[in-house]
Amino acid sequence: NGCMPHPSLPVVASYGIDGDLKIWCPDTPENPRFPSMLHRLGDVLEASLDQWVSNSIEMRVTPEEEHRRIVRFLRENDDPDDQVPDYPSDMLEKFQTWEDAAATVGELKEKGNVLFTAQLFPAALRKYRKASRYAEEVKKISSKESQRKEKADAHLKLRRACLLNQAACELQMGDFAEAVAHCDRVLHEHPSDVKALFRRGSAHFALGEYYLAISDLKRAYSLEKSDPLIRRKLLEAKELVMKSGGTII
Repeated sequence: NGCMPHPSLPVVASYGIDGDLKIWCPDTPENPRFPSMLHRLGDVLEASLDQWVSNSIEMRVTPEEEHRRIVRFLRENDDPDDQVPDYPSDMLEKFQTWEDAAATVGELKEKGNVLFTAQLFPAALRKYRKASRYAEEVKKISSKESQRKEKADAHLKLRRACLLNQAACELQMGDFAEAVAHCDRVLHEHPSDVKALFRRGSAHFALGEYYLAISDLKRAYSLEKSDPLIRRKLLEAKELVMKSGGTII
């Protein structure tokens, strides 16, 4: 038997020999804060798990599966209309073709877009993360099929869109460091992606890292001079540097 507190949320997890996990918090399920607390905890666990997987950190199967089990528990009935499992490994029937996998990614992205438009940014972020995981399934299938180059390029485009959408949510939620990290991943493979440059520049701006912001925004503006949002943010960053006594070369 054991009990573990969450490092930042007022939540405690207890476990025993029967393999069940109990989540304890000051509120009751009838209290409107309780579901939001579980969603927040699920977001933290899901993000940490996805980060481990994306960084290809070597780890035993048990910790990863335990994290997934907890996320599944916290996500139960999160979206009754979404019948796609949170993780591709939970699918009863695996994808048979590249087109099926890509279609699932597209559907998840579209659901995220609807939530983003409704300004439900945490829920939209969860959909985009889920779409990113299924985009990796697209990669696995495309490597086995003919026309590998064409389908590999399509996979990269899907993954890039998912990462950029996550960054857009994180900017709205104030998770600026995470937005920078997701844009970094895009720019590593596509150094001239205007959206990634603008969103990373905006995140640096929000973090007070004005020189880094100017660097990204200047690059984005050089590629897309007709975009007034990029120009406005660039001018704001330059103005703040000048007001603080800095210099711009």
